[in-house]
Amino acid sequence: MARFKFAGDWKDGQGAVVASGTITIYLAGTTTKATAYDAETGGALSGSVTTTDSSGVFHFWIDDGDYVPTQRFRVIGTKTNFNPLDSEQTDDLVILPVSSSSSTETLTNKTIDTASNTITVVEADISDLGTTVALVADKLDVFAATTSAELASVLSDETGSGGGFMRATSPTTDSPVINTAISGTAFLDEDDMSSDSATKVSSQQSIKKYVDDSVSSITLGTEQASTSGTAIDFTGIPSGTQRIIIMPVGVSKDGTEELLIQLGDAGGVETTGYLCGVSSSAAAAVSTSGFLMQQSGAADQVIHGSIILTLENASAFTWTCTFALGSSTNTDAWSGGGSKSLSAELTTVRITTTGTPDDFDAGVINIQYQ
Repeated sequence: MARFKFAGDWKDGQGAVVASGTITIYLAGTTTKATAYDAETGGALSGSVTTTDSSGVFHFWIDDGDYVPTQRFRVIGTKTNFNPLDSEQTDDLVILPVSSSSSTETLTNKTIDTASNTITVVEADISDLGTTVALVADKLDVFAATTSAELASVLSDETGSGGGFMRATSPTTDSPVINTAISGTAFLDEDDMSSDSATKVSSQQSIKKYVDDSVSSITLGTEQASTSGTAIDFTGIPSGTQRIIIMPVGVSKDGTEELLIQLGDAGGVETTGYLCGVSSSAAAAVSTSGFLMQQSGAADQVIHGSIILTLENASAFTWTCTFALGSSTNTDAWSGGGSKSLSAELTTVRITTTGTPDDFDAGVINIQYQ
């Protein structure tokens, strides 16, 4: 046999401590006084009465040898000039353990009532309470109206670190921390970003590779000397090229013809259909036979600068041209622009001169494309 302690305190309606109040212990729902004790050992309380101390606290013991485990108790407090301590909160008190036996207990069709500290099992699906609590399939739907915050207080491992994990169809998490790796169909590792998805994420490696490839996609051609001949061709420009920069460095020719840029495709270099204008500090000129780089040419000019070709319409094979050139031997300088639609995809860029072409006699020319 053993004694079990009950402790409580008494405060009035304003929250003030009721000291030296008389506490009487009864059997629940009756006026029959219960056998109660003042300590874990020793004799019973006289008249089943104890008193509150200066802090309003009182306590007593019930012996499980006096009552069956299901017996419940009632506490009533009295003191002159104070309302009695007697309500639903002080009746039907559970003091003795439901069972001190180690044998198996089976709960059938019970309910949980937190107000009276009773356990409820609605279904007969929890059994063998002495050793194991077993839930049959899909019985967690009883928590359908329970929020994750409410469940957090009763989960032994809500972080999932112990192997348990609770999930919803579309969960929302605040400041999630992922320490190792992620995977799944919404995670892509594509170096070329070919999926072009608006709802999936890419790996760090694939993003870096895509950016690196984009930056390194500029190809520098093979430099050619402009020291002889009437034309310099850059051929084999690959399909899909969208931008070409022509870079003359120290280029000169032996006559007065103007520098000219012409474009070619699989059918050869085209010499008509250009729309181009060029100007200098002295005058301006137009051309239809190519992108005219100078308004007037002279044998003593040594030309430097950049000519930029940009694909404007891939289906019409239309290219635009802008340029800025200057001579390092005098004050001549030229700028201008134009456009040209080819009959097919561009494969060739030619640097030549107008009229009866002059011969090149100095410098180098290269291109870069992407």
